Amino acid sequence: MKTISSTNIRMFVAGALAFMGFRDVLGLPSSVIAGKEGVLILHAVVSGLALIIGVSMLVGKVQAFLWAETYLGVSIAVTLAIITFSVMHPNSPHFGWKIATAVINPSVLLALLVWSRAKHLQEEPDA
Repeated sequence: MKTISSTNIRMFVAGALAFMGFRDVLGLPSSVIAGKEGVLILHAVVSGLALIIGVSMLVGKVQAFLWAETYLGVSIAVTLAIITFSVMHPNSPHFGWKIATAVINPSVLLALLVWSRAKHLQEEPDA
């Protein structure tokens, strides 16, 4: 039976980050052409950082893992702040709940990165 190693978890997170960033970078031209708000365009540009971080993790850059944890932590904090302020705003109380699911992906990926540092996962299984 094949066990899950720290490397497997980190490569999964790297692929997920790269995919998220790639998706947002591909959506950027349509956001600009459609004339969407500047905040949405800024979100797409900042989310494009996930592509760079994910690819850096895939090629084995050690600093990329620290950048990934920082990026995911900031992403969670900003999303929670947006949810909090939009729920309290009297004109748009339902907007915060619409984007509440946006905190799930970064939370799971950050939890996986933290879990990948566990001692029992550090030992690579024998082939």
